[in-house]
Amino acid sequence: MVPLDPALPGLTLLRQPARLREAVAPLLADWLGPEDRLVDTRVAAIRHLLPGKRCSAELELVLGPAPEAPVRFRRVLGKLYSDEQGATVYETLRELRWRPGWRVCLAT
Repeated sequence: MVPLDPALPGLTLLRQPARLREAVAPLLADWLGPEDRLVDTRVAAIRHLLPGKRCSAELELVLGPAPEAPVRFRRVLGKLYSDEQGATVYETLRELRWRPGWRVCLAT
């Protein structure tokens, strides 16, 4: 269950699977590759919540080349922040993205 927290407006998106898929699909396009398509997405679990500050959500991605084809599942971790800390975290991950041994997928 996704909590309600007015200080974390991004939580609203986690409650709307179709809108979440629309928001996440273009951000993951390079990571998924040309043959994969994001068919569906949902919140698998809320991993951490600090009310009014931040939330970590595990997202389950349903991937497939076409709606009728067999699907595959992947899980990613998304983090939401109430302030500008998200921008700082994004920049840090961007720097780590190209370092050997790191696999970082960034979404703005």
